[in-house]
Amino acid sequence: MSDEQRQYQLGELTVYWQPAKCLHSGICAAGLPKVFDPKRTPWIDLSQAEQALIIEQVKQCPSGALSLSPPSPEAPGLTINPDDEKTNPGVPLAEVQAAAAADQPGTDETSAPEDEEPEATTDETLTGPAVTPMPNGPLVIEGAIALRLPNGEVQVVDKCALCRCGGSSKKPFCDGSHAKNGFVG
Repeated sequence: MSDEQRQYQLGELTVYWQPAKCLHSGICAAGLPKVFDPKRTPWIDLSQAEQALIIEQVKQCPSGALSLSPPSPEAPGLTINPDDEKTNPGVPLAEVQAAAAADQPGTDETSAPEDEEPEATTDETLTGPAVTPMPNGPLVIEGAIALRLPNGEVQVVDKCALCRCGGSSKKPFCDGSHAKNGFVG
């Protein structure tokens, strides 16, 4: 995935945009059309709304392409080399793996049997990552997860969109291909 990022600043507010992560969902433009206008150059104008509104809108970005802090140079997430825990001194690899295993169904006594439906929860009671299938689009994951890539590399991401249509050139990440290939699901 490209490390390209663009920075938009007004006073103390800085918004970062990573085009390669953008799903072009239009959520930003629908929420604050005067700030986020894809027909204008530059397409982000932070002078068009109050800082608090912009911050809340950036937090709604389903892919994490818009952020308020600089994306790590290893975008879309922190890359952990399984042979070298020094690549992430704040979180040892064993801890990341244990946390990921703890979130797997059937790994503890509190998991519901396979024939029972899990109890519903609300956003307020959610303690782990949230997975949201976007209509006719990707799976949006919010909350830290360890994602093991086909090459064995593990990336820790706080927010990402995973391809469901099969058409992405950036698998497992979504590149917006679902909008072009007519994916329904």
